[in-house]
Amino acid sequence: MREELAGGLVLFLFGGATVFLSMGMPLGSLRMPGPGMFPLALGVLLMLLSGVSMVRLVWGQGAAGPSPSWRPALKGVFCFVGAMALCISLLGLLGYPLASLLLLLVLFRLMGSRAWGFNTALALGVAGISYLVFVRWLQVPLPRGFLGL
Repeated sequence: MREELAGGLVLFLFGGATVFLSMGMPLGSLRMPGPGMFPLALGVLLMLLSGVSMVRLVWGQGAAGPSPSWRPALKGVFCFVGAMALCISLLGLLGYPLASLLLLLVLFRLMGSRAWGFNTALALGVAGISYLVFVRWLQVPLPRGFLGL
């Protein structure tokens, strides 16, 4: 259980850092969101979900059975943070749609899914829908990258 709590705490802190850093960007309003609105919402959501997960673990409603070794859990957390850091560093070059597509593919693989056809279709759908919602509909100025999307 300690390993799961540690993983939840790392995700909670990562969400908190995302919220903190997004506050340095213009948030805009709900009708005209700025570039900081999307990371703020994601950071809050990550904090909320990891907080609920940690509370469930503490109250004994977590995963039943013996706790797995801490090394695979720690490896997963580091891979997650590394994938996020890589995505953020390539965001300006690749642009939002391509960076989010690649991030989703990496995260699906980290979660253990090996169905590449399904993963690719799902990642394309999620990246496409989020592009349409945030860039086209809400007109959030996200990085365009070399594709110009």
